[in-house]
Amino acid sequence: MDEWVRAVSEPDPKLRKQAAEKLGNVGAADPAVVPALCIMLHDKDAEVRCQAILAFAKSGSSAGEAVEFLKAISRQDRDPKVRSYATKALAKLDK
Repeated sequence: MDEWVRAVSEPDPKLRKQAAEKLGNVGAADPAVVPALCIMLHDKDAEVRCQAILAFAKSGSSAGEAVEFLKAISRQDRDPKVRSYATKALAKLDK
């Protein structure tokens, strides 16, 4: 698990995206996951941000601390795909 948390700062966006996916599979069971995914919500690569959003959507109620980040992203992210992912994640988490 630690290797995926460390991958948050890798230079390769493909590796960061893969890390977000793996961390999303673990969910909040590991206390290092949510902070790592929150960092990924601000990644320079839109695909990494999308994968982090998907990870939070999968984790359900444990994504509570990311809701405010997701709200801001749904309104302000420069990439329309990321905004769409955030909006859909918020709708899923709101259920």
